[in-house]
Amino acid sequence: MPSRKRAQVVQESRNHHNTQRIPPLPLEVWHEIFQHLAGEPKKWLASVSTICKTLHPEVEAVLYRTVVIRTCVRVGAPFCRSVVRRPHRAIAVRELDIQVHGSVSLVGPLARAFKAVTNLRALTLFGDESLLRLLLDVPFQLQKLNLGCCEEEYTPDFVKDVLARQPTIRELGLYLRMRSDASLICSNKTPSEKEDKFLLSRADILPHLRILDVMVNFFPLARITAPYAVTHLSFGRAHRDDVAHAVQLFGEQLVALKITRCIDTSCTDRCFWPTSVFSHTQRLPRLRYLEIQEDSEFDVDLNPGEVTIPPRESFPAIKTLMWIPSCRQEVLDYLDDPENNEKDPPSLFSYACALFQRWPTLETFALCDELELSALRMKLPGEPPDPGESIGVCDKAAPVARGFRRGEEGSVVGLMTMEFAQEGWRRYTSS
Repeated sequence: MPSRKRAQVVQESRNHHNTQRIPPLPLEVWHEIFQHLAGEPKKWLASVSTICKTLHPEVEAVLYRTVVIRTCVRVGAPFCRSVVRRPHRAIAVRELDIQVHGSVSLVGPLARAFKAVTNLRALTLFGDESLLRLLLDVPFQLQKLNLGCCEEEYTPDFVKDVLARQPTIRELGLYLRMRSDASLICSNKTPSEKEDKFLLSRADILPHLRILDVMVNFFPLARITAPYAVTHLSFGRAHRDDVAHAVQLFGEQLVALKITRCIDTSCTDRCFWPTSVFSHTQRLPRLRYLEIQEDSEFDVDLNPGEVTIPPRESFPAIKTLMWIPSCRQEVLDYLDDPENNEKDPPSLFSYACALFQRWPTLETFALCDELELSALRMKLPGEPPDPGESIGVCDKAAPVARGFRRGEEGSVVGLMTMEFAQEGWRRYTSS
Protein backbone atom coordinates (compact mmCIF):
# COMPACT_ATOMS: atom_id res chain seq x y z
CA MET A 1 0.00 0.00 0.00
CA PRO A 2 1.47 3.43 -0.92
CA SER A 3 2.61 5.49 2.03
CA ARG A 4 0.10 8.28 1.29
CA LYS A 5 -2.77 5.82 1.18
CA ARG A 6 -1.56 4.11 4.37
CA ALA A 7 -1.39 7.46 6.19
CA GLN A 8 -4.95 8.24 5.08
CA VAL A 9 -6.21 4.91 6.41
CA VAL A 10 -4.45 5.46 9.73
CA GLN A 11 -5.94 8.94 10.05
CA GLU A 12 -9.44 7.69 9.27
CA SER A 13 -8.99 4.97 11.86
CA ARG A 14 -7.94 7.53 14.45
CA ASN A 15 -10.89 9.77 13.64
CA HIS A 16 -13.27 6.82 13.94
CA HIS A 17 -11.63 5.84 17.24
CA ASN A 18 -12.04 9.37 18.60
CA THR A 19 -15.66 9.67 17.55
CA GLN A 20 -16.39 6.41 19.33
CA ARG A 21 -14.77 7.45 22.60
CA ILE A 22 -15.72 11.13 22.80
CA PRO A 23 -19.50 11.62 22.94
CA PRO A 24 -20.79 14.87 21.42
CA LEU A 25 -21.53 16.63 24.71
CA PRO A 26 -21.81 20.41 25.18
CA LEU A 27 -18.65 22.04 26.52
CA GLU A 28 -20.53 23.03 29.68
CA VAL A 29 -21.04 19.34 30.45
CA TRP A 30 -17.37 18.58 29.84
CA HIS A 31 -16.51 21.45 32.15
CA GLU A 32 -18.57 19.90 34.96
CA ILE A 33 -17.03 16.48 34.28
CA PHE A 34 -13.49 17.79 34.62
CA GLN A 35 -14.36 19.69 37.78
CA HIS A 36 -15.13 16.30 39.33
CA LEU A 37 -11.86 14.87 37.94
CA ALA A 38 -9.73 17.62 39.49
CA GLY A 39 -8.40 15.26 42.16
CA GLU A 40 -7.02 12.74 39.67
CA PRO A 41 -3.24 12.52 39.02
CA LYS A 42 -2.04 15.28 36.73
CA LYS A 43 -0.24 12.89 34.40
CA TRP A 44 -3.49 11.05 33.79
CA LEU A 45 -5.35 14.30 33.16
CA ALA A 46 -2.67 15.43 30.72
CA SER A 47 -3.01 12.17 28.80
CA VAL A 48 -6.75 12.76 28.47
CA SER A 49 -6.09 15.90 26.47
CA THR A 50 -4.43 13.79 23.76
CA ILE A 51 -7.76 12.14 22.96
CA CYS A 52 -9.38 15.28 21.57
CA LYS A 53 -8.08 18.80 21.06
CA THR A 54 -11.48 20.18 21.98
CA LEU A 55 -10.82 19.07 25.56
CA HIS A 56 -7.49 20.92 25.87
CA PRO A 57 -8.95 24.06 27.52
CA GLU A 58 -10.90 22.01 30.03
CA VAL A 59 -7.91 19.83 30.89
CA GLU A 60 -5.60 22.84 31.24
CA ALA A 61 -8.11 24.58 33.51
CA VAL A 62 -7.87 21.62 35.88
CA LEU A 63 -4.09 21.22 35.58
CA TYR A 64 -3.47 24.89 36.35
CA ARG A 65 -6.00 25.19 39.16
CA THR A 66 -3.45 24.16 41.81
CA VAL A 67 0.27 24.59 41.12
CA VAL A 68 3.15 23.55 43.39
CA ILE A 69 6.60 25.12 42.88
CA ARG A 70 9.67 23.86 44.71
CA THR A 71 12.42 24.80 42.22
CA CYS A 72 13.02 28.09 40.43
CA VAL A 73 14.53 26.85 37.17
CA ARG A 74 12.75 23.57 36.45
CA VAL A 75 9.24 24.54 37.57
CA GLY A 76 8.99 28.16 38.70
CA ALA A 77 10.28 29.98 35.61
CA PRO A 78 8.44 27.75 33.06
CA PHE A 79 5.18 28.19 34.97
CA CYS A 80 5.57 31.98 34.99
CA ARG A 81 6.26 32.07 31.24
CA SER A 82 3.30 29.79 30.59
CA VAL A 83 0.69 31.89 32.39
CA VAL A 84 2.01 35.17 30.99
CA ARG A 85 1.91 33.91 27.39
CA ARG A 86 -1.40 32.03 27.70
CA PRO A 87 -3.97 34.15 29.58
CA HIS A 88 -6.53 31.32 29.68
CA ARG A 89 -4.07 29.34 31.80
CA ALA A 90 -3.49 32.30 34.10
CA ILE A 91 -7.17 32.81 34.88
CA ALA A 92 -7.50 29.10 35.70
CA VAL A 93 -4.99 29.32 38.59
CA ARG A 94 -6.76 29.29 41.96
CA GLU A 95 -4.06 28.04 44.33
CA LEU A 96 -0.27 28.51 44.31
CA ASP A 97 2.18 26.78 46.66
CA ILE A 98 5.66 28.31 46.28
CA GLN A 99 8.44 27.19 48.63
CA VAL A 100 11.88 27.94 47.20
CA HIS A 101 15.35 28.96 48.33
CA GLY A 102 17.71 31.24 46.43
CA SER A 103 14.75 32.76 44.67
CA VAL A 104 16.31 35.97 43.33
CA SER A 105 16.11 34.67 39.77
CA LEU A 106 12.37 34.10 40.19
CA VAL A 107 11.49 37.64 41.29
CA GLY A 108 11.04 39.12 37.82
CA PRO A 109 9.14 36.18 36.27
CA LEU A 110 6.91 35.81 39.33
CA ALA A 111 6.12 39.52 39.38
CA ARG A 112 4.77 39.22 35.83
CA ALA A 113 2.94 35.99 36.68
CA PHE A 114 1.27 37.58 39.71
CA LYS A 115 -0.15 40.28 37.43
CA ALA A 116 -1.74 37.57 35.28
CA VAL A 117 -3.26 35.19 37.86
CA THR A 118 -6.14 37.47 38.74
CA ASN A 119 -8.34 34.64 40.04
CA LEU A 120 -5.82 33.40 42.60
CA ARG A 121 -7.54 32.67 45.93
CA ALA A 122 -5.01 30.67 47.98
CA LEU A 123 -1.27 31.30 48.22
CA THR A 124 1.54 29.65 50.16
CA LEU A 125 4.74 31.67 49.73
CA PHE A 126 7.97 30.63 51.44
CA GLY A 127 10.94 32.47 49.99
CA ASP A 128 13.34 35.37 50.23
CA GLU A 129 12.17 38.81 51.29
CA SER A 130 12.27 39.93 47.66
CA LEU A 131 9.52 37.43 46.83
CA LEU A 132 7.34 38.48 49.75
CA ARG A 133 7.65 42.10 48.69
CA LEU A 134 5.90 41.28 45.41
CA LEU A 135 2.65 40.92 47.36
CA LEU A 136 2.55 44.68 47.90
CA ASP A 137 1.29 45.13 44.33
CA VAL A 138 -0.90 42.28 43.08
CA PRO A 139 -4.36 42.26 41.44
CA PHE A 140 -5.79 39.20 43.20
CA GLN A 141 -7.68 39.06 46.50
CA LEU A 142 -6.80 36.04 48.61
CA GLN A 143 -8.96 33.99 50.92
CA LYS A 144 -6.05 31.94 52.25
CA LEU A 145 -2.42 33.00 52.76
CA ASN A 146 0.51 31.08 54.28
CA LEU A 147 3.58 33.26 54.58
CA GLY A 148 7.16 32.34 55.46
CA CYS A 149 10.51 34.07 54.97
CA CYS A 150 13.77 32.19 54.42
CA GLU A 151 15.81 35.02 55.90
CA GLU A 152 15.97 34.11 59.57
CA GLU A 153 17.07 37.36 61.16
CA TYR A 154 13.82 39.32 61.19
CA THR A 155 10.27 39.61 59.94
CA PRO A 156 9.94 42.31 57.25
CA ASP A 157 7.84 45.16 58.57
CA PHE A 158 6.03 45.49 55.23
CA VAL A 159 4.20 42.23 55.99
CA LYS A 160 1.58 44.34 57.78
CA ASP A 161 1.04 46.31 54.57
CA VAL A 162 0.69 43.06 52.63
CA LEU A 163 -2.05 41.90 55.00
CA ALA A 164 -3.74 45.29 54.85
CA ARG A 165 -3.98 44.92 51.05
CA GLN A 166 -5.76 41.55 51.42
CA PRO A 167 -8.97 42.27 53.36
CA THR A 168 -10.64 39.10 52.06
CA ILE A 169 -8.27 36.71 53.88
CA ARG A 170 -10.16 34.15 55.98
CA GLU A 171 -7.25 31.77 56.69
CA LEU A 172 -3.75 32.96 57.59
CA GLY A 173 -0.57 31.05 58.40
CA LEU A 174 2.41 33.00 59.75
CA TYR A 175 5.75 31.16 59.71
CA LEU A 176 7.96 34.25 59.74
CA ARG A 177 11.16 34.00 61.74
CA MET A 178 12.12 36.62 64.29
CA ARG A 179 15.63 35.43 65.06
CA SER A 180 17.66 32.29 64.46
CA ASP A 181 18.84 32.20 68.07
CA ALA A 182 18.61 28.63 69.39
CA SER A 183 17.35 29.97 72.70
CA LEU A 184 14.07 30.83 70.96
CA ILE A 185 13.27 27.25 69.95
CA CYS A 186 10.63 27.29 72.67
CA SER A 187 9.66 30.86 73.26
CA ASN A 188 7.57 32.50 75.92
CA LYS A 189 9.38 35.82 76.11
CA THR A 190 7.72 39.16 75.55
CA PRO A 191 8.44 41.22 72.40
CA SER A 192 10.60 43.73 74.26
CA GLU A 193 12.90 40.95 75.46
CA LYS A 194 13.53 39.83 71.90
CA GLU A 195 14.81 43.17 70.64
CA ASP A 196 12.41 43.21 67.72
CA LYS A 197 9.76 45.81 66.99
CA PHE A 198 7.35 43.90 64.75
CA LEU A 199 3.81 43.82 66.13
CA LEU A 200 0.56 42.78 64.47
CA SER A 201 -1.56 45.34 66.24
CA ARG A 202 -3.65 46.97 63.51
CA ALA A 203 -7.30 46.30 64.24
CA ASP A 204 -8.35 47.82 60.90
CA ILE A 205 -6.94 44.93 58.84
CA LEU A 206 -8.01 41.30 58.37
CA PRO A 207 -11.73 41.92 58.98
CA HIS A 208 -12.69 38.44 57.73
CA LEU A 209 -9.90 36.43 59.39
CA ARG A 210 -11.29 33.26 60.98
CA ILE A 211 -8.50 30.63 60.84
CA LEU A 212 -5.02 31.46 62.17
CA ASP A 213 -1.97 29.18 62.30
CA VAL A 214 1.24 30.40 63.97
CA MET A 215 4.56 28.85 65.01
CA VAL A 216 5.26 30.77 68.20
CA ASN A 217 8.98 30.02 68.23
CA PHE A 218 9.16 31.89 64.91
CA PHE A 219 6.31 34.35 65.37
CA PRO A 220 5.36 34.63 69.07
CA LEU A 221 1.67 35.06 69.81
CA ALA A 222 2.61 38.05 71.94
CA ARG A 223 3.31 39.81 68.63
CA ILE A 224 -0.43 39.73 67.92
CA THR A 225 -2.25 42.28 70.02
CA ALA A 226 -5.34 43.07 67.91
CA PRO A 227 -8.46 41.04 68.81
CA TYR A 228 -9.18 39.60 65.37
CA ALA A 229 -12.37 37.55 64.95
CA VAL A 230 -10.49 34.23 64.93
CA THR A 231 -12.64 31.15 65.53
CA HIS A 232 -10.06 28.45 64.62
CA LEU A 233 -6.59 28.85 66.09
CA SER A 234 -3.54 26.61 65.74
CA PHE A 235 -0.14 27.39 67.22
CA GLY A 236 3.00 25.37 67.87
CA ARG A 237 5.95 25.20 70.27
CA ALA A 238 3.86 26.85 72.96
CA HIS A 239 4.29 27.38 76.68
CA ARG A 240 1.60 28.18 79.23
CA ASP A 241 2.22 31.91 78.72
CA ASP A 242 1.43 31.52 75.02
CA VAL A 243 -1.77 29.64 75.84
CA ALA A 244 -2.75 32.34 78.34
CA HIS A 245 -2.21 35.07 75.74
CA ALA A 246 -4.27 33.17 73.15
CA VAL A 247 -7.13 32.64 75.58
CA GLN A 248 -7.08 36.28 76.65
CA LEU A 249 -7.09 37.52 73.04
CA PHE A 250 -9.39 35.03 71.30
CA GLY A 251 -10.93 32.88 74.04
CA GLU A 252 -14.46 34.29 73.88
CA GLN A 253 -14.88 33.39 70.19
CA LEU A 254 -12.73 30.28 69.65
CA VAL A 255 -14.59 27.25 68.32
CA ALA A 256 -11.58 25.02 67.55
CA LEU A 257 -8.12 25.15 69.12
CA LYS A 258 -4.97 23.19 68.22
CA ILE A 259 -1.93 23.55 70.47
CA THR A 260 1.50 22.01 70.03
CA ARG A 261 3.03 22.51 73.43
CA CYS A 262 6.75 22.51 74.06
CA ILE A 263 7.96 19.89 76.53
CA ASP A 264 11.29 21.08 77.92
CA THR A 265 13.36 20.82 81.09
CA SER A 266 11.09 23.30 82.90
CA CYS A 267 8.16 20.86 82.74
CA THR A 268 7.31 18.69 85.74
CA ASP A 269 5.27 15.50 85.94
CA ARG A 270 2.19 17.65 86.50
CA CYS A 271 2.55 18.68 82.85
CA PHE A 272 1.99 15.10 81.67
CA TRP A 273 -1.75 15.31 81.13
CA PRO A 274 -2.92 17.50 78.24
CA THR A 275 -5.38 19.57 80.28
CA SER A 276 -2.52 20.88 82.42
CA VAL A 277 -1.85 23.66 79.88
CA PHE A 278 -4.93 25.53 81.09
CA SER A 279 -5.54 27.26 84.37
CA HIS A 280 -8.81 26.93 86.28
CA THR A 281 -9.67 30.59 85.67
CA GLN A 282 -9.44 30.55 81.86
CA ARG A 283 -12.71 30.37 79.92
CA LEU A 284 -13.43 29.30 76.34
CA PRO A 285 -17.24 29.41 76.28
CA ARG A 286 -17.70 28.46 72.59
CA LEU A 287 -14.86 25.94 72.17
CA ARG A 288 -16.03 22.64 70.70
CA TYR A 289 -12.79 21.03 69.48
CA LEU A 290 -9.50 20.92 71.41
CA GLU A 291 -6.36 19.24 70.10
CA ILE A 292 -3.17 19.14 72.15
CA GLN A 293 0.01 17.83 70.58
CA GLU A 294 3.36 17.59 72.32
CA ASP A 295 6.77 18.51 70.96
CA SER A 296 9.72 17.32 73.01
CA GLU A 297 12.83 18.89 71.46
CA PHE A 298 14.91 18.21 74.56
CA ASP A 299 14.28 14.47 74.92
CA VAL A 300 12.34 15.03 78.15
CA ASP A 301 10.31 12.10 79.41
CA LEU A 302 7.50 12.92 81.81
CA ASN A 303 5.79 10.48 84.13
CA PRO A 304 2.08 10.71 84.87
CA GLY A 305 1.55 13.17 87.68
CA GLU A 306 -1.45 14.71 89.37
CA VAL A 307 -4.46 15.16 87.09
CA THR A 308 -5.60 18.75 86.62
CA ILE A 309 -8.80 19.37 84.68
CA PRO A 310 -10.34 22.85 84.44
CA PRO A 311 -13.94 23.15 85.69
CA ARG A 312 -16.95 22.80 83.40
CA GLU A 313 -17.31 26.59 83.35
CA SER A 314 -14.04 26.77 81.43
CA PHE A 315 -15.27 24.55 78.58
CA PRO A 316 -19.09 24.61 78.64
CA ALA A 317 -19.45 23.63 74.94
CA ILE A 318 -16.53 21.19 74.41
CA LYS A 319 -17.30 18.18 72.18
CA THR A 320 -13.94 16.61 71.27
CA LEU A 321 -10.53 16.39 72.94
CA MET A 322 -7.67 14.99 70.85
CA TRP A 323 -4.34 14.24 72.54
CA ILE A 324 -1.17 13.55 70.52
CA PRO A 325 1.41 12.71 73.20
CA SER A 326 5.18 12.51 72.93
CA CYS A 327 5.76 10.23 75.92
CA ARG A 328 7.30 6.77 75.65
CA GLN A 329 5.08 4.07 74.21
CA GLU A 330 5.63 1.84 77.23
CA VAL A 331 4.22 4.57 79.50
CA LEU A 332 1.01 4.67 77.49
CA ASP A 333 0.84 0.89 77.39
CA TYR A 334 1.15 0.82 81.17
CA LEU A 335 -1.55 3.45 81.59
CA ASP A 336 -3.82 1.52 79.27
CA ASP A 337 -3.34 -1.75 81.17
CA PRO A 338 -6.65 -2.78 82.81
CA GLU A 339 -4.65 -4.20 85.75
CA ASN A 340 -3.18 -0.76 86.44
CA ASN A 341 -4.11 0.89 89.73
CA GLU A 342 -6.50 3.69 88.84
CA LYS A 343 -5.12 6.08 91.43
CA ASP A 344 -1.34 5.89 91.29
CA PRO A 345 -0.81 6.78 88.53
CA PRO A 346 -4.26 7.32 87.02
CA SER A 347 -5.05 5.06 84.08
CA LEU A 348 -6.18 6.40 80.73
CA PHE A 349 -9.62 5.05 81.46
CA SER A 350 -9.88 6.81 84.82
CA TYR A 351 -8.59 10.02 83.23
CA ALA A 352 -11.25 9.70 80.51
CA CYS A 353 -13.92 9.14 83.18
CA ALA A 354 -12.75 12.26 85.01
CA LEU A 355 -12.97 14.26 81.78
CA PHE A 356 -16.50 13.11 80.99
CA GLN A 357 -17.59 13.78 84.54
CA ARG A 358 -16.05 17.25 84.67
CA TRP A 359 -17.20 18.31 81.17
CA PRO A 360 -20.81 17.15 80.61
CA THR A 361 -20.83 18.23 76.94
CA LEU A 362 -17.72 16.20 76.02
CA GLU A 363 -18.52 13.44 73.52
CA THR A 364 -15.11 11.98 72.57
CA PHE A 365 -11.59 11.81 73.96
CA ALA A 366 -8.81 10.21 71.93
CA LEU A 367 -5.10 9.67 71.70
CA CYS A 368 -3.55 9.52 68.27
CA ASP A 369 -0.06 9.22 66.87
CA GLU A 370 1.07 12.36 64.99
CA LEU A 371 2.05 10.34 61.91
CA GLU A 372 -1.23 8.47 61.87
CA LEU A 373 -3.29 11.64 62.27
CA SER A 374 -1.40 13.39 59.45
CA ALA A 375 -2.00 10.41 57.18
CA LEU A 376 -5.72 10.51 57.92
CA ARG A 377 -5.97 14.22 57.25
CA MET A 378 -4.03 14.05 54.00
CA LYS A 379 -6.80 11.85 52.62
CA LEU A 380 -9.50 14.42 53.32
CA PRO A 381 -10.50 16.98 50.67
CA GLY A 382 -11.70 19.39 53.33
CA GLU A 383 -8.65 19.12 55.59
CA PRO A 384 -5.50 19.91 53.57
CA PRO A 385 -2.15 19.18 55.22
CA ASP A 386 -0.25 22.00 56.83
CA PRO A 387 2.50 23.67 54.77
CA GLY A 388 5.54 21.44 54.63
CA GLU A 389 3.72 18.55 56.26
CA SER A 390 4.84 15.16 55.00
CA ILE A 391 4.78 11.54 56.05
CA GLY A 392 8.18 10.13 56.95
CA VAL A 393 9.45 7.03 58.70
CA CYS A 394 7.91 6.37 62.08
CA ASP A 395 10.57 5.74 64.72
CA LYS A 396 8.11 4.83 67.48
CA ALA A 397 7.51 1.32 68.67
CA ALA A 398 3.85 1.37 67.71
CA PRO A 399 1.22 3.94 66.76
CA VAL A 400 -0.93 5.35 69.52
CA ALA A 401 -4.62 4.85 68.80
CA ARG A 402 -6.92 4.83 71.80
CA GLY A 403 -10.23 6.53 72.24
CA PHE A 404 -13.26 6.91 74.49
CA ARG A 405 -16.75 8.28 74.02
CA ARG A 406 -19.63 9.07 76.32
CA GLY A 407 -22.05 6.18 76.53
CA GLU A 408 -25.53 5.86 77.91
CA GLU A 409 -26.27 6.72 81.52
CA GLY A 410 -22.84 8.26 82.06
CA SER A 411 -20.82 5.23 80.98
CA VAL A 412 -17.50 5.50 79.12
CA VAL A 413 -17.07 3.41 75.98
CA GLY A 414 -13.92 2.58 74.02
CA LEU A 415 -13.73 4.02 70.50
CA MET A 416 -11.47 3.68 67.45
CA THR A 417 -9.67 6.99 66.93
CA MET A 418 -10.20 6.97 63.16
CA GLU A 419 -13.94 7.38 63.56
CA PHE A 420 -13.62 11.02 64.58
CA ALA A 421 -10.05 11.92 63.63
CA GLN A 422 -11.31 12.00 60.07
CA GLU A 423 -13.91 14.64 60.85
CA GLY A 424 -11.33 17.43 60.73
CA TRP A 425 -11.29 20.51 62.91
CA ARG A 426 -12.73 22.79 60.21
CA ARG A 427 -16.10 21.08 60.45
CA TYR A 428 -16.67 22.69 63.85
CA THR A 429 -18.66 25.89 63.62
CA SER A 430 -20.08 28.29 66.15
CA SER A 431 -23.59 26.94 65.65
